[in-house]
Amino acid sequence: HDLGDRLRRGVTQAFAATGVAGRVYCPGGMFHLSMTGHQITDARSGLFEDNRARKLLWDALLHRKVHITGGRGFVSLQHSEATVDAFVERFEDALNAIKGKLDA
Repeated sequence: HDLGDRLRRGVTQAFAATGVAGRVYCPGGMFHLSMTGHQITDARSGLFEDNRARKLLWDALLHRKVHITGGRGFVSLQHSEATVDAFVERFEDALNAIKGKLDA
């Protein structure tokens, strides 16, 4: 799924550009976000997420009109390259907004 790949690449680049620890994974049109610097290899490794960072990010995304349920989302036929790029732009903006709060 090209759009799912595009979204995951963009989110991965946003994490790298901002220096905020996080991962995005899942195949095809699905994606799952995890606020951890560790590689996610199984359900147990996903338990070490930074819950404070997750809450801050979810709130920052909501402020930007992006709602993610439980860190999961989907890219569907309703989406285009432009909507995926807009999501990634808002996502990176949200990461930048919380970055200073995570260092405190």
